[in-house]
Amino acid sequence: MLLVSAIRVSGRYYVTTRGREIISLAFAVSGMIAVGPVELFFPMAAAAVFGPLVWAVLVLFYSLCISLLVLGAKPRLVVYGGEPRELLEPLLMAARSVDSDATAVESQLQIFLPQHGVHLKLSGQRASGYSNVVAFEDNLSMEFWSVLRGALREQLRGRVVSRRRGVLLGLATVVFASFLLYQLFQSGDQLADGIQDWIWR
Repeated sequence: MLLVSAIRVSGRYYVTTRGREIISLAFAVSGMIAVGPVELFFPMAAAAVFGPLVWAVLVLFYSLCISLLVLGAKPRLVVYGGEPRELLEPLLMAARSVDSDATAVESQLQIFLPQHGVHLKLSGQRASGYSNVVAFEDNLSMEFWSVLRGALREQLRGRVVSRRRGVLLGLATVVFASFLLYQLFQSGDQLADGIQDWIWR
């Protein structure tokens, strides 16, 4: 929440890849994974032998699972701060820097790059401030996506987006963080003992 609110408050578009988004999301939910599935299926026999070192193995296993998801995910670009329709024109200009003959179908939010034989489509929920750039073709190289990402970032450079949602999300983040810090100071010793018992099985 803090990262997304910081992106929104900056007032700029943020373009990244699907793989990086998955890694960020995996890091964000790692705490819930630790107290949820990991706690439920915790290898007690291994913990009795290796002690806290078993956590290193679990972290490695989790990292490998996330790596598998990243490698298996279909490449796409992710844009924070803009809706699909307002990104059509910048994406078309970015596509023309890759293919000068690129054309757009505004009604379908699609862009065709004839020299590369690539069809791109913008998708995302209305009023979400979040969009995806996907391709119908599956055989596109990472170099193509890297060049397109750089060109789209260049086209979006200097454009300003609304900061209102970022401010609201930032306020919600502060409220949640304040509550957690309050609980931490209220029962710090009990929390420390609980964490120690949780780690040292």
